[in-house]
This record gives sequence, C-alpha cells and structure tokens, in this order.
Amino acid sequence: MLPRVAWPLLLYEITVTTVEKLERTINKHLRKWLGVPPSFTSIGLYSRTSKLQLPFTSLVEEYKVGKARLVMKLKESESSRSGSIDGTKVASLKSSKIS
Repeated sequence: MLPRVAWPLLLYEITVTTVEKLERTINKHLRKWLGVPPSFTSIGLYSRTSKLQLPFTSLVEEYKVGKARLVMKLKESESSRSGSIDGTKVASLKSSKIS
C-alpha cells in the first residue's frame, strides 16, 4: 500500500505537515487493525531494532527520502545536460527545494 500512497506524494507539491497528518491517520487505523491500544507509539510500529519488527515503514520517512532522491536526480541530470546535443544548447533544469 505504501507505494500507492508515496507515488502521488512525490509527484505533487505537498507539504511535510500534510504528510505528517496523513501518517497520523494511517497510524490510528494501523493500531485499530492490529488491536493495540492508542498509546502504542509510532516507534513500536516502525522500529527495526525492537523484538517485534512489523513490516511497515514511516510515510514521512519515505516521503523525505523520495524527495531527496528526486533532487539528486535533478542535480545529476542538470550536470549531464550542461553541454549541447547536436549543436543545440540544452536548457538546464531548476531543482526544487525540499519541503
């Protein structure tokens, strides 16, 4: 399910606070589905070092990693397009700021 949610987040300009709100809603429903109390922390849901390791990843973490990856790809493509192709000057891409 995470790729279905993460892809539109990377495609559109969405703020981190909106993603955090969405993650809180997901956490609430995950706790209900797992049958754990509402006081069960997000650390318990997403920890990779605890005894109980659930196969979930934080939406906010995935969002930030995806945005950073996108910026790095834009920077790489900008540096590779700084020359010309067939005598035509290629315009450089402007990288967007991470929200």
